[in-house]
Amino acid sequence: EEDPVAKRIKDRDLEFSNNYSKRIEEEIRDTVSEGWQNGSTTREIRDQIKEKAEDFSDNQAEVIARDQLQRVNGEARNSFAQQHSDKFIEEWLTAGDDRVRPAHQEMKGKWKRPSEKFEVEYEGRGTAKESFPGDSKYGIQCRCDTVLRRIEEVDNSDHAAV
Repeated sequence: EEDPVAKRIKDRDLEFSNNYSKRIEEEIRDTVSEGWQNGSTTREIRDQIKEKAEDFSDNQAEVIARDQLQRVNGEARNSFAQQHSDKFIEEWLTAGDDRVRPAHQEMKGKWKRPSEKFEVEYEGRGTAKESFPGDSKYGIQCRCDTVLRRIEEVDNSDHAAV
């Protein structure tokens, strides 16, 4: 049987850890939001994140900034497309280099309606449904993007969504 005092200490440590994580999460969210509103670059937001959470390396802070900015961009584009769903679809674009993961290379040129999610097959991991590129546990650090296209510009055979 576990010592009740030791258990309280463990619980207290966990509570502190959870509070710290929540505080860092809120600070990152606020920093990215302010950076977005101010038109800050990814590197400027990275530096602001590092000021608030000195434990992050430059790379870690930049990954967080890039990831959060991409999510904001994806959500904003998707919201706009939903408001104009009778006119636009979202087409998947890759970063266009040799670092693009195979699953995302397969998605290049595929499209979805704003109300749908891309269906992405990650070899050996399964299929993920993503509102925008990288919007799943398999899409971490994705550099892909989407572009809005008029419905009449796309080929129905390139539809890749559910």
